[in-house]
Amino acid sequence: MSGSRYSIALDEGRRGLDSQIDDLKGTRDRATAFLGVAGVAAAFLGGLRGDRPLGVATWVAVLAFLLVAAFTVMTLWPREMTVVQRPTTIVGWADDETNSTDDMERDLALHMSGHFDTNERTLDRLHKVTALGAVALLVEVTALVFDLGRL
Repeated sequence: MSGSRYSIALDEGRRGLDSQIDDLKGTRDRATAFLGVAGVAAAFLGGLRGDRPLGVATWVAVLAFLLVAAFTVMTLWPREMTVVQRPTTIVGWADDETNSTDDMERDLALHMSGHFDTNERTLDRLHKVTALGAVALLVEVTALVFDLGRL
C-alpha cells in the first residue's frame, strides 16, 4: 500500500473545502441574479403602470425590491471562510521530528475538518438569506402584477 494511511481523509478534506468554495460562488451568483431580475421586473412592470397613483401593491413591490437588495448585500458581504491551510502550521508539524508523514496528514485532515464545519455554518446562513431573497423577489413580481391588474 503506497502513501499515508490518512491520504484518503486528506483528499476528502481538500475536496470538501473546494466544494465549499464552489457553493459560496454559486450562492453569491444566485443572489446577484435575483437582484438583476428584481431590477428588470421593477423597471419593466413598474414602467407599464404609467402615471397612475401609487397603490398598496406598488409599495409592497418597492419594499420587496429593497429586501431583495438587502439580502443580496448580506450574501455578498465578505465572510471569513477558511479554505486553505497556513503553510507555517504545516512547516511547524514537519519541524517536529516526532511527526511522521502519517501524523502530519492526519493532523491536517482533522484541521481541515474543523474549517469545513465552521464554513458550513456560514454557508447555511447564506443559503437562508438567499432563499429569503428569492421569496422577496416572488413577492415583488406578484405585487407588480397585481398593480398592473388595476389598469
